[in-house]
Amino acid sequence: MSGRRGQVTSQEWLWVLACALALIVFTSLPYLWGWRVSTPERVFSGFMYNVEDCNSYLAKMKQGARGEWLFHLPYTPEEHKGGLFFLFHIVLGKLAALLNWPLVVVYHLARLLFIPVLLAAVYHFAAYFTGWRAVRRVTTLFIVFGGGLGWLWVATGQPAALGAMPVDLWLPDGFAFLAAYAFPHLCLSQALMLCALRQGLQALGETSWRRGLAAGLVTGLASLVHPFVPPLVVVLLGLYALWQNRRRDRAFWPQIAVIVLAGLPSGPYLFYLLLVFNTNPIFGVWQAQNLTLSPAPIHYLLGYGPTCLLALAGGVYVWRRSDERCKFLLIWALTVPLLAYLPLKLQRRVLEGCQIPLATLAAFGLVRYGLLPLSRWRPVRWLIRFPRYTLPRLRRFAVAVVVLAMLPTNLLLVLGHVGMVGQRVSPAFNPGGMVRAVDWLGSHTDPHETVLAAFSTGNYIPAHAGNRVFAGHGPETVNSEAKQDMIHRFFAAGTDNAFRRDLLRDFNIAYVFYGPYERAVGEFQPAEAAFLEPLYDKGGTVIYQVVKGGR
Repeated sequence: MSGRRGQVTSQEWLWVLACALALIVFTSLPYLWGWRVSTPERVFSGFMYNVEDCNSYLAKMKQGARGEWLFHLPYTPEEHKGGLFFLFHIVLGKLAALLNWPLVVVYHLARLLFIPVLLAAVYHFAAYFTGWRAVRRVTTLFIVFGGGLGWLWVATGQPAALGAMPVDLWLPDGFAFLAAYAFPHLCLSQALMLCALRQGLQALGETSWRRGLAAGLVTGLASLVHPFVPPLVVVLLGLYALWQNRRRDRAFWPQIAVIVLAGLPSGPYLFYLLLVFNTNPIFGVWQAQNLTLSPAPIHYLLGYGPTCLLALAGGVYVWRRSDERCKFLLIWALTVPLLAYLPLKLQRRVLEGCQIPLATLAAFGLVRYGLLPLSRWRPVRWLIRFPRYTLPRLRRFAVAVVVLAMLPTNLLLVLGHVGMVGQRVSPAFNPGGMVRAVDWLGSHTDPHETVLAAFSTGNYIPAHAGNRVFAGHGPETVNSEAKQDMIHRFFAAGTDNAFRRDLLRDFNIAYVFYGPYERAVGEFQPAEAAFLEPLYDKGGTVIYQVVKGGR
Protein backbone atom coordinates (compact mmCIF):
# COMPACT_ATOMS: atom_id res chain seq x y z
CA MET A 1 0.00 0.00 0.00
CA SER A 2 3.00 2.25 0.46
CA GLY A 3 5.79 3.32 -1.88
CA ARG A 4 8.51 5.93 -1.92
CA ARG A 5 7.32 9.51 -1.95
CA GLY A 6 8.14 11.25 -5.20
CA GLN A 7 8.75 8.03 -7.13
CA VAL A 8 6.31 6.12 -9.33
CA THR A 9 6.83 2.50 -10.34
CA SER A 10 6.20 1.05 -13.79
CA GLN A 11 3.28 -0.92 -12.34
CA GLU A 12 1.70 2.32 -11.18
CA TRP A 13 2.15 3.89 -14.61
CA LEU A 14 0.33 0.93 -16.16
CA TRP A 15 -2.52 1.53 -13.75
CA VAL A 16 -2.65 5.22 -14.74
CA LEU A 17 -2.72 4.19 -18.39
CA ALA A 18 -5.68 1.89 -17.70
CA CYS A 19 -7.54 4.80 -16.07
CA ALA A 20 -6.74 7.00 -19.06
CA LEU A 21 -8.06 4.38 -21.47
CA ALA A 22 -11.26 4.10 -19.43
CA LEU A 23 -11.71 7.88 -19.57
CA ILE A 24 -10.97 7.94 -23.31
CA VAL A 25 -13.62 5.30 -24.00
CA PHE A 26 -16.19 6.90 -21.70
CA THR A 27 -15.82 10.41 -23.14
CA SER A 28 -15.70 9.18 -26.74
CA LEU A 29 -18.94 7.20 -26.75
CA PRO A 30 -21.24 10.11 -27.74
CA TYR A 31 -18.87 11.19 -30.53
CA LEU A 32 -18.52 7.69 -31.96
CA TRP A 33 -22.27 7.22 -31.83
CA GLY A 34 -22.77 10.64 -33.44
CA TRP A 35 -20.60 9.75 -36.41
CA ARG A 36 -22.26 6.34 -36.61
CA VAL A 37 -25.79 7.77 -37.02
CA SER A 38 -24.82 10.81 -39.12
CA THR A 39 -26.77 10.92 -42.41
CA PRO A 40 -26.64 13.11 -45.55
CA GLU A 41 -29.80 14.83 -44.26
CA ARG A 42 -28.56 15.40 -40.68
CA VAL A 43 -24.78 15.71 -40.48
CA PHE A 44 -22.92 15.30 -37.19
CA SER A 45 -20.80 18.36 -36.36
CA GLY A 46 -18.25 16.40 -34.31
CA PHE A 47 -19.18 18.05 -31.02
CA MET A 48 -21.75 17.47 -28.30
CA TYR A 49 -20.71 19.72 -25.44
CA ASN A 50 -20.32 23.52 -25.72
CA VAL A 51 -20.57 23.38 -29.50
CA GLU A 52 -20.26 27.16 -29.90
CA ASP A 53 -16.79 27.25 -28.33
CA CYS A 54 -15.65 24.03 -30.00
CA ASN A 55 -16.54 25.45 -33.41
CA SER A 56 -14.52 28.55 -32.54
CA TYR A 57 -11.49 26.34 -31.84
CA LEU A 58 -11.92 24.67 -35.24
CA ALA A 59 -12.06 28.16 -36.78
CA LYS A 60 -8.70 28.93 -35.16
CA MET A 61 -7.31 25.66 -36.49
CA LYS A 62 -8.65 26.65 -39.93
CA GLN A 63 -6.52 29.80 -39.82
CA GLY A 64 -3.44 27.73 -38.98
CA ALA A 65 -4.25 25.20 -41.71
CA ARG A 66 -4.17 27.91 -44.38
CA GLY A 67 -0.72 29.06 -43.28
CA GLU A 68 -1.44 31.88 -40.86
CA TRP A 69 0.32 32.43 -37.53
CA LEU A 70 -1.43 35.59 -36.36
CA PHE A 71 -4.95 35.09 -35.08
CA HIS A 72 -7.82 37.24 -36.39
CA LEU A 73 -11.32 37.18 -34.96
CA PRO A 74 -13.34 35.32 -37.63
CA TYR A 75 -16.66 36.01 -35.91
CA THR A 76 -16.73 39.76 -36.48
CA PRO A 77 -16.58 41.80 -39.73
CA GLU A 78 -14.43 44.69 -38.46
CA GLU A 79 -10.95 44.88 -39.96
CA HIS A 80 -8.16 44.50 -37.39
CA LYS A 81 -4.55 43.48 -37.01
CA GLY A 82 -3.85 39.92 -35.93
CA GLY A 83 -2.29 38.75 -32.69
CA LEU A 84 -0.14 35.82 -31.60
CA PHE A 85 -2.90 34.02 -29.70
CA PHE A 86 -4.34 30.49 -29.59
CA LEU A 87 -1.06 28.98 -30.70
CA PHE A 88 -2.18 25.54 -29.55
CA HIS A 89 -5.00 25.53 -32.09
CA ILE A 90 -3.02 27.34 -34.80
CA VAL A 91 -0.30 24.65 -34.60
CA LEU A 92 -2.93 21.92 -34.48
CA GLY A 93 -4.40 23.31 -37.71
CA LYS A 94 -0.97 23.31 -39.36
CA LEU A 95 -0.55 19.66 -38.35
CA ALA A 96 -3.94 18.85 -39.89
CA ALA A 97 -2.91 20.55 -43.13
CA LEU A 98 0.40 18.67 -43.15
CA LEU A 99 -1.35 15.32 -42.67
CA ASN A 100 -4.27 16.31 -44.93
CA TRP A 101 -6.69 15.16 -42.23
CA PRO A 102 -10.04 16.77 -41.30
CA LEU A 103 -9.71 19.42 -38.60
CA VAL A 104 -12.30 17.83 -36.33
CA VAL A 105 -10.47 14.48 -36.47
CA VAL A 106 -7.16 16.09 -35.49
CA TYR A 107 -8.94 17.99 -32.71
CA HIS A 108 -10.28 14.78 -31.19
CA LEU A 109 -6.98 12.97 -31.65
CA ALA A 110 -5.37 15.76 -29.61
CA ARG A 111 -8.05 15.26 -26.97
CA LEU A 112 -7.30 11.54 -26.81
CA LEU A 113 -3.56 12.19 -26.65
CA PHE A 114 -3.65 14.70 -23.81
CA ILE A 115 -6.02 12.73 -21.56
CA PRO A 116 -3.24 10.30 -20.49
CA VAL A 117 -0.82 13.24 -20.28
CA LEU A 118 -3.11 14.96 -17.80
CA LEU A 119 -3.68 11.83 -15.70
CA ALA A 120 0.05 11.09 -15.62
CA ALA A 121 0.67 14.62 -14.38
CA VAL A 122 -2.03 14.24 -11.71
CA TYR A 123 -0.58 10.96 -10.45
CA HIS A 124 2.98 12.30 -10.48
CA PHE A 125 1.83 15.42 -8.63
CA ALA A 126 0.04 13.36 -5.96
CA ALA A 127 3.15 11.18 -5.59
CA TYR A 128 5.13 14.28 -4.58
CA PHE A 129 3.03 14.55 -1.42
CA THR A 130 2.69 10.94 -0.34
CA GLY A 131 4.16 7.48 -0.65
CA TRP A 132 0.75 5.93 -0.08
CA ARG A 133 -0.24 4.35 -3.36
CA ALA A 134 -3.84 4.27 -2.21
CA VAL A 135 -3.89 8.07 -1.92
CA ARG A 136 -2.33 8.47 -5.37
CA ARG A 137 -4.82 6.09 -6.95
CA VAL A 138 -7.87 7.49 -5.19
CA THR A 139 -6.80 11.00 -6.22
CA THR A 140 -6.64 9.88 -9.85
CA LEU A 141 -10.02 8.14 -9.64
CA PHE A 142 -11.60 11.26 -8.18
CA ILE A 143 -10.14 13.29 -11.05
CA VAL A 144 -11.31 10.81 -13.69
CA PHE A 145 -14.85 10.28 -12.46
CA GLY A 146 -15.46 12.90 -9.80
CA GLY A 147 -18.42 15.24 -10.12
CA GLY A 148 -20.75 16.98 -7.73
CA LEU A 149 -24.47 17.37 -7.27
CA GLY A 150 -25.20 18.84 -10.67
CA TRP A 151 -27.24 15.73 -11.50
CA LEU A 152 -29.60 16.60 -8.64
CA TRP A 153 -30.03 20.10 -10.06
CA VAL A 154 -31.08 18.64 -13.41
CA ALA A 155 -33.30 15.97 -11.82
CA THR A 156 -35.28 18.60 -9.92
CA GLY A 157 -35.87 20.63 -13.08
CA GLN A 158 -33.83 23.69 -12.16
CA PRO A 159 -32.77 26.26 -14.83
CA ALA A 160 -30.14 24.95 -17.24
CA ALA A 161 -28.10 28.07 -18.04
CA LEU A 162 -24.35 28.60 -17.89
CA GLY A 163 -23.44 30.46 -14.74
CA ALA A 164 -26.77 29.60 -13.11
CA MET A 165 -26.28 25.92 -12.25
CA PRO A 166 -23.72 23.78 -10.40
CA VAL A 167 -20.23 24.13 -11.86
CA ASP A 168 -19.69 20.40 -12.37
CA LEU A 169 -22.11 20.68 -15.30
CA TRP A 170 -20.32 23.39 -17.25
CA LEU A 171 -16.93 24.56 -15.92
CA PRO A 172 -14.11 22.68 -17.71
CA ASP A 173 -11.40 24.82 -16.05
CA GLY A 174 -12.39 23.31 -12.71
CA PHE A 175 -13.25 19.72 -13.67
CA ALA A 176 -10.85 17.41 -15.46
CA PHE A 177 -13.68 15.28 -16.80
CA LEU A 178 -15.16 18.21 -18.73
CA ALA A 179 -11.73 19.17 -20.04
CA ALA A 180 -11.17 15.59 -21.21
CA TYR A 181 -14.63 15.55 -22.77
CA ALA A 182 -14.12 18.48 -25.11
CA PHE A 183 -11.04 20.66 -24.57
CA PRO A 184 -7.59 19.19 -25.28
CA HIS A 185 -5.85 22.52 -24.62
CA LEU A 186 -7.15 22.49 -21.04
CA CYS A 187 -5.88 18.94 -20.51
CA LEU A 188 -2.44 20.08 -21.66
CA SER A 189 -2.45 23.36 -19.73
CA GLN A 190 -3.41 21.65 -16.48
CA ALA A 191 -0.74 18.99 -17.01
CA LEU A 192 1.86 21.73 -17.57
CA MET A 193 0.58 23.59 -14.52
CA LEU A 194 1.06 20.55 -12.30
CA CYS A 195 4.53 19.96 -13.71
CA ALA A 196 5.49 23.61 -13.08
CA LEU A 197 4.12 23.50 -9.54
CA ARG A 198 5.98 20.33 -8.70
CA GLN A 199 9.25 21.74 -10.05
CA GLY A 200 8.60 24.98 -8.21
CA LEU A 201 7.85 23.24 -4.92
CA GLN A 202 11.02 21.20 -5.20
CA ALA A 203 12.95 24.35 -6.05
CA LEU A 204 11.61 26.10 -2.93
CA GLY A 205 12.38 23.09 -0.75
CA GLU A 206 15.93 22.74 -2.04
CA THR A 207 16.47 26.43 -2.89
CA SER A 208 17.44 25.15 -6.32
CA TRP A 209 17.74 27.72 -9.05
CA ARG A 210 17.98 24.96 -11.63
CA ARG A 211 14.57 23.60 -10.66
CA GLY A 212 13.21 27.13 -10.47
CA LEU A 213 14.31 27.70 -14.05
CA ALA A 214 12.77 24.36 -15.06
CA ALA A 215 9.48 25.50 -13.52
CA GLY A 216 9.81 28.75 -15.45
CA LEU A 217 10.35 26.99 -18.76
CA VAL A 218 7.24 24.91 -18.18
CA THR A 219 5.14 27.97 -17.24
CA GLY A 220 6.50 29.70 -20.34
CA LEU A 221 5.21 26.84 -22.46
CA ALA A 222 1.92 26.84 -20.54
CA SER A 223 1.46 30.55 -21.27
CA LEU A 224 1.36 29.73 -25.01
CA VAL A 225 -1.38 27.18 -24.38
CA HIS A 226 -3.40 28.99 -21.71
CA PRO A 227 -1.98 32.33 -20.51
CA PHE A 228 -3.87 32.25 -17.21
CA VAL A 229 -1.64 29.46 -15.87
CA PRO A 230 1.65 31.33 -15.13
CA PRO A 231 0.14 34.03 -12.86
CA LEU A 232 -1.67 31.37 -10.87
CA VAL A 233 1.50 29.27 -10.53
CA VAL A 234 3.49 32.29 -9.30
CA VAL A 235 0.79 33.30 -6.80
CA LEU A 236 0.52 29.79 -5.35
CA LEU A 237 4.29 29.36 -5.07
CA GLY A 238 4.58 32.82 -3.51
CA LEU A 239 1.95 32.06 -0.87
CA TYR A 240 3.64 28.76 -0.07
CA ALA A 241 7.00 30.52 0.30
CA LEU A 242 5.41 33.00 2.71
CA TRP A 243 4.00 30.09 4.69
CA GLN A 244 7.39 28.42 4.85
CA ASN A 245 8.97 31.62 6.17
CA ARG A 246 6.25 32.48 8.69
CA ARG A 247 8.75 31.92 11.55
CA ARG A 248 11.59 33.65 9.67
CA ASP A 249 13.91 30.75 10.39
CA ARG A 250 15.32 30.56 6.87
CA ALA A 251 16.58 32.96 4.21
CA PHE A 252 13.71 34.39 2.15
CA TRP A 253 15.62 36.04 -0.71
CA PRO A 254 16.74 32.77 -2.35
CA GLN A 255 13.11 31.69 -2.44
CA ILE A 256 12.10 34.98 -4.03
CA ALA A 257 14.73 34.35 -6.69
CA VAL A 258 13.22 30.90 -7.30
CA ILE A 259 9.73 32.39 -7.73
CA VAL A 260 11.07 35.04 -10.10
CA LEU A 261 12.71 32.30 -12.17
CA ALA A 262 9.43 30.39 -12.20
CA GLY A 263 7.58 33.36 -13.64
CA LEU A 264 10.22 35.10 -15.73
CA PRO A 265 10.13 33.05 -18.99
CA SER A 266 6.38 33.63 -19.41
CA GLY A 267 6.73 37.36 -18.67
CA PRO A 268 7.52 38.62 -22.22
CA TYR A 269 4.57 36.81 -23.77
CA LEU A 270 2.17 37.96 -21.05
CA PHE A 271 3.42 41.53 -21.52
CA TYR A 272 2.83 41.15 -25.25
CA LEU A 273 -0.77 40.06 -24.58
CA LEU A 274 -1.31 43.02 -22.26
CA LEU A 275 0.09 45.40 -24.88
CA VAL A 276 -2.02 44.02 -27.73
CA PHE A 277 -5.27 44.03 -25.80
CA ASN A 278 -4.66 47.62 -24.76
CA THR A 279 -3.66 48.92 -28.21
CA ASN A 280 -5.86 46.90 -30.59
CA PRO A 281 -9.40 48.32 -30.27
CA ILE A 282 -11.14 45.22 -31.66
CA PHE A 283 -9.27 42.89 -29.32
CA GLY A 284 -10.03 45.36 -26.53
CA VAL A 285 -13.77 45.01 -27.14
CA TRP A 286 -13.38 41.24 -27.30
CA GLN A 287 -11.62 41.27 -23.93
CA ALA A 288 -14.32 43.51 -22.42
CA GLN A 289 -17.04 41.11 -23.62
CA ASN A 290 -15.19 37.99 -22.50
CA LEU A 291 -16.49 38.00 -18.94
CA THR A 292 -15.87 34.82 -16.95
CA LEU A 293 -17.35 35.84 -13.62
CA SER A 294 -17.91 33.44 -10.75
CA PRO A 295 -21.44 32.16 -10.20
CA ALA A 296 -23.17 32.33 -6.84
CA PRO A 297 -21.30 30.39 -4.11
CA ILE A 298 -24.08 27.81 -3.95
CA HIS A 299 -23.15 26.60 -7.44
CA TYR A 300 -19.56 26.02 -6.33
CA LEU A 301 -20.74 24.22 -3.21
CA LEU A 302 -23.06 21.96 -5.18
CA GLY A 303 -20.41 21.31 -7.80
CA TYR A 304 -17.62 20.42 -5.41
CA GLY A 305 -19.75 19.29 -2.44
CA PRO A 306 -18.94 15.54 -2.27
CA THR A 307 -15.22 16.13 -2.81
CA CYS A 308 -15.15 19.00 -0.31
CA LEU A 309 -16.64 16.87 2.45
CA LEU A 310 -13.85 14.32 2.14
CA ALA A 311 -11.31 17.11 1.59
CA LEU A 312 -12.26 18.62 4.97
CA ALA A 313 -11.27 15.36 6.65
CA GLY A 314 -8.10 15.20 4.59
CA GLY A 315 -7.36 18.84 5.41
CA VAL A 316 -7.56 18.09 9.13
CA TYR A 317 -5.17 15.20 8.70
CA VAL A 318 -2.71 17.26 6.65
CA TRP A 319 -2.88 20.18 9.10
CA ARG A 320 -2.04 17.95 12.04
CA ARG A 321 0.96 16.42 10.31
CA SER A 322 4.38 17.94 10.73
CA ASP A 323 5.07 17.44 7.02
CA GLU A 324 5.23 20.95 5.54
CA ARG A 325 5.07 19.69 1.98
CA CYS A 326 1.41 18.75 2.17
CA LYS A 327 0.49 22.21 3.48
CA PHE A 328 0.69 23.41 -0.13
CA LEU A 329 -2.48 21.46 -0.90
CA LEU A 330 -4.29 23.38 1.84
CA ILE A 331 -2.92 26.70 0.62
CA TRP A 332 -4.10 26.01 -2.93
CA ALA A 333 -7.53 24.79 -1.85
CA LEU A 334 -8.11 27.75 0.50
CA THR A 335 -6.73 30.40 -1.87
CA VAL A 336 -8.98 29.63 -4.82
CA PRO A 337 -12.30 30.65 -3.16
CA LEU A 338 -10.76 34.01 -2.27
CA LEU A 339 -9.35 34.62 -5.75
CA ALA A 340 -12.60 33.51 -7.40
CA TYR A 341 -14.43 36.58 -6.09
CA LEU A 342 -11.81 39.26 -6.59
CA PRO A 343 -13.16 42.24 -8.60
CA LEU A 344 -11.70 40.95 -11.88
CA LYS A 345 -13.34 40.05 -15.20
CA LEU A 346 -11.68 36.63 -15.28
CA GLN A 347 -12.71 35.27 -11.89
CA ARG A 348 -13.41 31.70 -13.02
CA ARG A 349 -9.97 31.37 -14.62
CA VAL A 350 -8.38 30.97 -11.17
CA LEU A 351 -10.19 27.64 -10.88
CA GLU A 352 -7.79 26.14 -13.40
CA GLY A 353 -6.93 22.73 -11.98
CA CYS A 354 -8.42 23.48 -8.55
CA GLN A 355 -10.11 20.07 -8.48
CA ILE A 356 -6.66 18.49 -8.10
CA PRO A 357 -5.74 19.74 -4.58
CA LEU A 358 -9.30 19.04 -3.46
CA ALA A 359 -9.15 15.50 -4.85
CA THR A 360 -5.77 14.87 -3.21
CA LEU A 361 -7.00 16.11 0.16
CA ALA A 362 -10.17 14.06 -0.28
CA ALA A 363 -8.04 10.99 -1.01
CA PHE A 364 -6.06 11.60 2.19
CA GLY A 365 -9.34 11.85 4.10
CA LEU A 366 -10.80 8.68 2.64
CA VAL A 367 -7.65 6.61 3.09
CA ARG A 368 -6.75 7.87 6.57
CA TYR A 369 -10.23 7.93 8.13
CA GLY A 370 -12.02 5.40 5.96
CA LEU A 371 -9.82 2.70 4.49
CA LEU A 372 -7.12 2.30 7.14
CA PRO A 373 -9.52 1.97 10.12
CA LEU A 374 -11.82 -0.35 8.15
CA SER A 375 -10.50 -3.44 9.89
CA ARG A 376 -11.67 -2.05 13.25
CA TRP A 377 -15.31 -2.02 12.23
CA ARG A 378 -17.23 -4.91 13.74
CA PRO A 379 -19.14 -5.88 10.52
CA VAL A 380 -15.83 -5.91 8.63
CA ARG A 381 -14.15 -8.11 11.23
CA TRP A 382 -17.06 -10.49 10.90
CA LEU A 383 -16.92 -10.53 7.09
CA ILE A 384 -13.19 -11.16 6.79
CA ARG A 385 -13.68 -14.45 8.64
CA PHE A 386 -14.88 -15.75 5.26
CA PRO A 387 -12.20 -16.36 2.57
CA ARG A 388 -14.31 -14.55 -0.02
CA TYR A 389 -14.18 -11.23 1.85
CA THR A 390 -10.60 -10.10 2.31
CA LEU A 391 -9.65 -6.71 3.71
CA PRO A 392 -8.08 -5.48 0.42
CA ARG A 393 -11.25 -6.43 -1.45
CA LEU A 394 -13.45 -4.62 1.05
CA ARG A 395 -11.26 -1.53 0.76
CA ARG A 396 -11.51 -1.60 -3.01
CA PHE A 397 -15.28 -1.99 -2.67
CA ALA A 398 -15.42 1.06 -0.37
CA VAL A 399 -13.45 3.14 -2.89
CA ALA A 400 -15.76 1.97 -5.68
CA VAL A 401 -18.82 3.04 -3.68
CA VAL A 402 -17.40 6.52 -3.09
CA VAL A 403 -16.37 6.93 -6.74
CA LEU A 404 -19.80 5.77 -7.93
CA ALA A 405 -21.39 8.35 -5.63
CA MET A 406 -19.41 11.05 -7.47
CA LEU A 407 -20.14 9.70 -10.96
CA PRO A 408 -23.84 10.60 -11.62
CA THR A 409 -23.24 14.09 -13.06
CA ASN A 410 -20.69 12.85 -15.59
CA LEU A 411 -22.85 9.85 -16.40
CA LEU A 412 -25.82 12.17 -16.89
CA LEU A 413 -23.83 14.32 -19.32
CA VAL A 414 -22.64 11.39 -21.42
CA LEU A 415 -25.98 9.57 -21.48
CA GLY A 416 -27.81 12.82 -22.13
CA HIS A 417 -25.63 13.50 -25.13
CA VAL A 418 -26.12 9.94 -26.36
CA GLY A 419 -29.86 10.68 -26.22
CA MET A 420 -29.30 13.88 -28.19
CA VAL A 421 -27.51 11.84 -30.83
CA GLY A 422 -30.57 9.63 -31.18
CA GLN A 423 -32.72 12.70 -31.87
CA ARG A 424 -30.08 14.35 -34.13
CA VAL A 425 -30.77 17.74 -32.59
CA SER A 426 -29.00 21.00 -33.41
CA PRO A 427 -26.31 22.24 -32.99
CA ALA A 428 -24.71 18.80 -32.64
CA PHE A 429 -26.31 17.94 -35.98
CA ASN A 430 -26.93 20.29 -38.90
CA PRO A 431 -29.06 20.07 -42.06
CA GLY A 432 -27.10 18.37 -44.82
CA GLY A 433 -27.99 21.04 -47.37
CA MET A 434 -26.52 23.72 -45.13
CA VAL A 435 -23.34 21.70 -44.54
CA ARG A 436 -22.75 21.15 -48.26
CA ALA A 437 -23.36 24.83 -48.95
CA VAL A 438 -20.76 25.76 -46.34
CA ASP A 439 -18.32 23.37 -47.98
CA TRP A 440 -18.96 25.07 -51.32
CA LEU A 441 -18.41 28.45 -49.68
CA GLY A 442 -15.01 27.30 -48.42
CA SER A 443 -13.97 26.08 -51.87
CA HIS A 444 -15.21 29.01 -53.98
CA THR A 445 -14.75 32.17 -51.91
CA ASP A 446 -11.95 34.11 -50.28
CA PRO A 447 -11.83 33.33 -46.52
CA HIS A 448 -11.30 37.02 -45.79
CA GLU A 449 -14.69 37.87 -47.31
CA THR A 450 -17.54 38.34 -44.85
CA VAL A 451 -20.76 36.31 -44.83
CA LEU A 452 -24.06 37.35 -43.29
CA ALA A 453 -26.06 34.45 -41.86
CA ALA A 454 -28.14 33.47 -38.86
CA PHE A 455 -26.16 33.29 -35.64
CA SER A 456 -26.17 29.46 -35.58
CA THR A 457 -24.92 29.27 -39.17
CA GLY A 458 -22.44 32.03 -38.41
CA ASN A 459 -20.94 29.91 -35.66
CA TYR A 460 -20.46 27.00 -38.08
CA ILE A 461 -19.09 28.80 -41.17
CA PRO A 462 -15.64 29.93 -39.87
CA ALA A 463 -14.99 26.43 -38.52
CA HIS A 464 -15.67 24.66 -41.80
CA ALA A 465 -15.40 27.23 -44.62
CA GLY A 466 -12.96 29.59 -42.95
CA ASN A 467 -14.86 32.75 -43.94
CA ARG A 468 -15.33 35.71 -41.68
CA VAL A 469 -18.95 36.15 -40.56
CA PHE A 470 -21.06 39.06 -39.38
CA ALA A 471 -21.86 37.32 -36.08
CA GLY A 472 -21.53 33.81 -34.66
CA HIS A 473 -19.87 33.77 -31.24
CA GLY A 474 -20.77 35.62 -28.04
CA PRO A 475 -17.45 37.16 -26.92
CA GLU A 476 -15.67 36.96 -30.29
CA THR A 477 -18.31 39.00 -32.14
CA VAL A 478 -17.83 42.70 -31.46
CA ASN A 479 -21.10 44.08 -30.01
CA SER A 480 -22.61 40.62 -30.32
CA GLU A 481 -26.09 41.38 -28.98
CA ALA A 482 -26.52 44.41 -31.24
CA LYS A 483 -25.41 42.39 -34.26
CA GLN A 484 -27.84 39.61 -33.45
CA ASP A 485 -30.63 42.19 -33.36
CA MET A 486 -29.45 43.43 -36.78
CA ILE A 487 -29.58 39.87 -38.14
CA HIS A 488 -33.17 39.46 -36.95
CA ARG A 489 -34.08 42.78 -38.50
CA PHE A 490 -32.34 41.91 -41.77
CA PHE A 491 -34.30 38.66 -42.20
CA ALA A 492 -37.61 40.10 -40.97
CA ALA A 493 -40.20 40.41 -43.74
CA GLY A 494 -41.20 44.00 -42.96
CA THR A 495 -37.71 45.51 -42.94
CA ASP A 496 -36.99 48.27 -45.45
CA ASN A 497 -34.44 47.30 -48.11
CA ALA A 498 -32.57 50.51 -47.42
CA PHE A 499 -31.61 49.13 -43.99
CA ARG A 500 -30.41 45.89 -45.59
CA ARG A 501 -28.30 47.67 -48.21
CA ASP A 502 -26.77 49.98 -45.60
CA LEU A 503 -25.94 47.01 -43.36
CA LEU A 504 -24.26 45.12 -46.20
CA ARG A 505 -22.30 48.19 -47.27
CA ASP A 506 -21.27 49.42 -43.82
CA PHE A 507 -19.80 46.05 -42.84
CA ASN A 508 -18.41 45.19 -46.27
CA ILE A 509 -20.43 41.97 -46.46
CA ALA A 510 -19.80 39.96 -49.62
CA TYR A 511 -22.31 37.10 -49.27
CA VAL A 512 -25.68 36.37 -47.70
CA PHE A 513 -26.26 32.78 -46.62
CA TYR A 514 -29.89 31.65 -46.77
CA GLY A 515 -30.71 28.22 -45.41
CA PRO A 516 -32.93 26.54 -42.79
CA TYR A 517 -31.68 28.60 -39.84
CA GLU A 518 -32.15 31.87 -41.75
CA ARG A 519 -35.72 30.93 -42.70
CA ALA A 520 -36.39 30.33 -39.01
CA VAL A 521 -35.23 33.88 -38.21
CA GLY A 522 -37.60 35.73 -40.56
CA GLU A 523 -39.66 35.62 -43.76
CA PHE A 524 -37.46 37.86 -45.90
CA GLN A 525 -37.24 36.58 -49.50
CA PRO A 526 -33.73 37.42 -50.72
CA ALA A 527 -34.57 36.16 -54.22
CA GLU A 528 -36.70 39.29 -54.62
CA ALA A 529 -33.85 41.66 -53.68
CA ALA A 530 -32.10 43.26 -56.64
CA PHE A 531 -28.93 43.76 -54.58
CA LEU A 532 -28.47 39.98 -54.09
CA GLU A 533 -27.38 37.61 -56.86
CA PRO A 534 -27.63 33.81 -56.33
CA LEU A 535 -24.36 31.91 -56.74
CA TYR A 536 -25.30 28.55 -55.21
CA ASP A 537 -28.73 26.96 -54.89
CA LYS A 538 -28.90 23.34 -53.75
CA GLY A 539 -30.53 21.31 -51.00
CA GLY A 540 -32.72 24.13 -49.74
CA THR A 541 -29.81 26.53 -49.23
CA VAL A 542 -28.93 29.53 -51.37
CA ILE A 543 -25.75 31.62 -51.22
CA TYR A 544 -26.16 35.14 -52.56
CA GLN A 545 -23.42 37.51 -53.63
CA VAL A 546 -23.98 41.13 -52.69
CA VAL A 547 -24.31 43.29 -55.81
CA LYS A 548 -22.57 46.60 -55.29
CA GLY A 549 -24.93 49.46 -55.98
CA GLY A 550 -27.95 47.16 -56.40
CA ARG A 551 -31.34 48.45 -55.30
